[in-house]
Amino acid sequence: MKKFLLSLALVLLGAMSTSVSAKYNLGEQLSSADLKDGDTVILEYVASKLFAGQYLTIDPQKKTGMLGKVGTLNDENIWVLEEGPADLRYEEGKTFYLRHLVTGLYVVANGGYSSPFSTTNEIDKAANIFFPSCAEDIPFSNCIAWTPNGDQLKEGESGDKIVNWGYNGDNGQYPDPDWQVNDKSVGLFYARDEKGWSYMTCYWGTISFTGLQMCNQWNVFKADYMNDKLGDLDDLVNLYSDFSPVGGTTPGYYEQEAADAYNSAMERAVVMLVTGGSDEEIDAMMAELRQAKLTCEAAVIPLVSGYYYIVSAYDEFMNQQGVEKAAFPNLVTNKMEWKTFDPEDGDFIFFIEPQGEDNMFYLQHYFSEMYAGEIEAWTGSSATTPLIFGKSYYQRFTMETEGMWLWTDPGQSYPGNSNGKSPFGGSGNGEKVSGKLAAWGRTTIDADKAYIFDQHTNLWYIRPVSDEVMEVMAPIKAQKQLTQQLEELIQEGRETYGKLFNYTVDKENPLITVAGGGEVMDPIEGNQITFQTIRGQGVPGSDDYKYLIDDIDSTYMQGAGYIDVDISNTPVNAVAISYNTRCASGLYGNENQQKWGAQERPDKVNLYATNDIGEGGKWDFVGSANMGSLELPATQTFSLGGEYKYLRYEVITNATGGNYFTISEFQLYKTGVDQTSSQYYTTDGMKDKADALMVAIEEALPIVEANTATSEDVQKMTAAIAAVKELYADTTELSQLIADSEVLLEGVVIGDEMGQLSDEELKTNLETAISEARKNAFTTPISNEAVRTATTAVKEAKAAFLAGIKSFEVGKWYFITNLDEERFGEEGAEDAFCGGSAIYLRNKYNTSTSVKWGLFDKNSMTLNADNDPRAMWRFVPVEGTEYYAIQNMYTGYYLGDFAGENINLPVSQEPVPYNVAYSGNAKFMLYPKGPKNSNNMALWPEGYEADVVCHPSIDGASAWTFIEIDPEEQEAISISDFAMNLIDVMAVPYNISNIADYNADVFTYAIRKISQEEVEGERVTTIELYEKNEFKAGEPCIIVLGSIDEEVECEPNSLVIPFPTEVIDHTQPMVANGIVGGLHNMKCAEGTAISTGKKFIAVGEGGSGFDDQTGVIDLSTYKREITGVETALTLVITGLAELPEPVGPEEPGDVDGNGSVNSADVVAVYNFILIGEESGITKEAADVDGNGDVNSADVVAIYNAIIGGSSSSRMFIVRPNNWVGE
Repeated sequence: MKKFLLSLALVLLGAMSTSVSAKYNLGEQLSSADLKDGDTVILEYVASKLFAGQYLTIDPQKKTGMLGKVGTLNDENIWVLEEGPADLRYEEGKTFYLRHLVTGLYVVANGGYSSPFSTTNEIDKAANIFFPSCAEDIPFSNCIAWTPNGDQLKEGESGDKIVNWGYNGDNGQYPDPDWQVNDKSVGLFYARDEKGWSYMTCYWGTISFTGLQMCNQWNVFKADYMNDKLGDLDDLVNLYSDFSPVGGTTPGYYEQEAADAYNSAMERAVVMLVTGGSDEEIDAMMAELRQAKLTCEAAVIPLVSGYYYIVSAYDEFMNQQGVEKAAFPNLVTNKMEWKTFDPEDGDFIFFIEPQGEDNMFYLQHYFSEMYAGEIEAWTGSSATTPLIFGKSYYQRFTMETEGMWLWTDPGQSYPGNSNGKSPFGGSGNGEKVSGKLAAWGRTTIDADKAYIFDQHTNLWYIRPVSDEVMEVMAPIKAQKQLTQQLEELIQEGRETYGKLFNYTVDKENPLITVAGGGEVMDPIEGNQITFQTIRGQGVPGSDDYKYLIDDIDSTYMQGAGYIDVDISNTPVNAVAISYNTRCASGLYGNENQQKWGAQERPDKVNLYATNDIGEGGKWDFVGSANMGSLELPATQTFSLGGEYKYLRYEVITNATGGNYFTISEFQLYKTGVDQTSSQYYTTDGMKDKADALMVAIEEALPIVEANTATSEDVQKMTAAIAAVKELYADTTELSQLIADSEVLLEGVVIGDEMGQLSDEELKTNLETAISEARKNAFTTPISNEAVRTATTAVKEAKAAFLAGIKSFEVGKWYFITNLDEERFGEEGAEDAFCGGSAIYLRNKYNTSTSVKWGLFDKNSMTLNADNDPRAMWRFVPVEGTEYYAIQNMYTGYYLGDFAGENINLPVSQEPVPYNVAYSGNAKFMLYPKGPKNSNNMALWPEGYEADVVCHPSIDGASAWTFIEIDPEEQEAISISDFAMNLIDVMAVPYNISNIADYNADVFTYAIRKISQEEVEGERVTTIELYEKNEFKAGEPCIIVLGSIDEEVECEPNSLVIPFPTEVIDHTQPMVANGIVGGLHNMKCAEGTAISTGKKFIAVGEGGSGFDDQTGVIDLSTYKREITGVETALTLVITGLAELPEPVGPEEPGDVDGNGSVNSADVVAVYNFILIGEESGITKEAADVDGNGDVNSADVVAIYNAIIGGSSSSRMFIVRPNNWVGE
């Protein structure tokens, strides 16, 4: 209806020859120096003619930065400048917040090369932007630049400092760079901290803040208003013409009432274009339409916990086939796939649950209860979405347009990256019937962009499942779960049965004899090998199946997924599978090729078998194996449980946890049973139990096929497996224990230093246990009892050995230093020297680049971390686990969880469990144990940027040790966050005592009293401060360093603080009597007081934010006047919030805080004197007379308070022991 009315209005308006004009015109161009608070401006992008005539605006749906349509100028392009604080990188840098006129949203300085900046309605989260002039050299450009030939440079590589703003070459995007840049042009610069910086950039049409020196010039124009009300309304209607909200109850659509209100307002606005109206009526109509749109956009039905179908929004399925397609799990391959949607089939039902981060959700299949896992490659047909057990991975669902959601993988694209890969592929032109979910380039709904996937290929409808359907599905699920349980037991039974046999391998007669074709050529006739995905190498000696059977290890193939093998001419019931790595012999290739071959070899593998490879054929699961550490050529034998013609060898991970593999040889061999060593023949009673197990399996197969399993069927199969396992001598655990123990014994030193063993006997006991196990447990025939006895002995000896290793102690502080002895490269190189370096935090902020390694002088071989809390760590037990969180003294943050392979380790406000594992040779490994680190990667020092990352392979640089910190030797710590000649709130995670004794002209204060009065119509607040020397961990104070005279400049300063005795983390509130602090940046409300550096001022409308480890004066937290202390400093501030009714003066002597003063308070003081704050009483409470010490004089003060006297009363004066006076 709305579009019809719009068309009608245009026809009528055209017939009336009505001429309308835009609401705003470009006014004069403003230079950097011209900009001032309150200016209404238009920002035109001028770095490339490709984007000529486009102005900065906000995406109406996503509320992210974008350029408007060419030649279009309206109120959506108007921005208001609001003055911000001084820029962190410029002494005189005047900054502004950019507020969007229509929405009121502020620009946030985030995004990336393919991710636009976001917006916020909270000014404390907004970016204060500096506008440097393009007429001057670019202020910071040492990140990345390009030569005219497109080569990347870093500062100094070209011999000259980079000073130009623009791009000097031609790379397609910038055919005419700097085309409209003039002396008034500006950049938009944001400094997150004193070292970081970024520019607002247009990179291939995406507006974001990056380190690029190019693509970032803008012209700022004053916005001149044109008074044409009907033209204004026409502009607004045209601007909103693409917004057609649909009401309903499905996520991604709009609440019905809000959608109806908007559509009604739009219809009436269209009618008004024809009928006209007064200026007031038109203004009211525009205000109503704007508000209706804002209300509607805020009324999107969210994606919340519940049961859903995930249905493809790709138009061509319905156009070509007349049916819809939806996501479902293939429980044979354990991959996500898609097929024709049937709402009555529970296979299509998923439970979606918010993960906690924006747009992140756990996706769990209803029937199987498995979760969608991490995509297995970056993009392409091998980038499939696996199904996993346990809630250890999540997905990203982002509303792309009305009712349609973009589904991406958070591990394969940057958060918020609209160009992320989404799990849908192989849809072609809509004629394909089914397929797997695989990562492909995302779609766009913008028809102006010629993307391949431009018809919603990767978009999804997320439709709720009705309660009625869920009631029907409940008994179906129960039956499926029983059948699935029985099917899993059949697989376990087959694996158990297969372990009873040892095999002889017939290597004289390989099963693969014909192989050829591959990446370039079609398979030759009779070819027996087919890769699911060939990762083409494009070099001689690769990309052809023939190289896998040529007995030359320098030729190879690289693939992903599985390898199908056709042995239909020689079917087998047991098989040995063998592979070799690239350049394994060392006779060919170079050192790197040998290393790559070792790293990319298959590790975790699954084997499937079938006799029918047709459309309806089913692959039977045979078993799993870890082949990544087997001696080369790696060979693994599998019992198939029957005779099969076709095998599928699926590589789950390579040796470093990756999802592709490289092999130089691949072969299968027929095997024969060795009766002399097979437990089926050598263990008494095993044959009968094993045969009974196979009978049970054969009887269970048709039950699984018919989906009719019962509890009795499950119990019968469970009992048959248990009967075999009771007799089976399983050496798997023992072999692993021996291998692990031998690593621990390597290089062990007896002593009392970190990583050394306390007692030689512990070493001897473990060696003896291993020796006895090898002698008694690995025999032919094998003894189940001997294996169990040996396993227990080695396990106990290993535990005792580890208990005897000198390690960290809870409650102590340590430097965590690297033990590498292999890297000797220069700083900034991949192999940068790292031995001896310490893990430390670069600054106090929660950023992705905070955790670094360094502070080590290679020339003097000295660790320079004394007195530096950034490098001080302690180990905190994580409740309910055997692990420890690693907490930093400087910030209270913990080392964070795995963020990705070779991705900067974050910090965390909450404890993150770490496995601190002794690894032999007096070395320790640090493994994050959060759910994201599924491949168990350890902390590792990355060379280029000196970041601490999680790394897949273990080498010398993965090893760390802990240097205990002696508080008496250190005596103090030093921080540089508080400049000299400054006043501010100080809120740190550790306790502070007697700071003035260590720093000249530095004083700490608490609030004694707050009062208010009206002066000439303004509320004036007087805040009296008293000197206080001791503050608990997390207790905020006011600190004054040097002079707070406005004329005296702030100077860098190292603040010395006595070594702390207590530290808190970010989970605890930081509130004192009228002062609120924050370990991380927080928002403060209007009417609080924040420091400018020289004085405290009132926070204005909309609130503000304050920096990490600072705070504000907040009158709402003021409780009472503190008695017994003197005013040392007075602050007078206008404009603060009204002072709440105080609790009243603190009751002198009420030590235990129960509201009365009596003998219990005397006991409380004595308890404090004996055991300190372990008594539950703070020193501040026990120090009744306020002199800074707790002693018998405080007891006298309590007695004086009880009788109404004073501490100087003659009756209660404390006399020295030798007093003989009156």
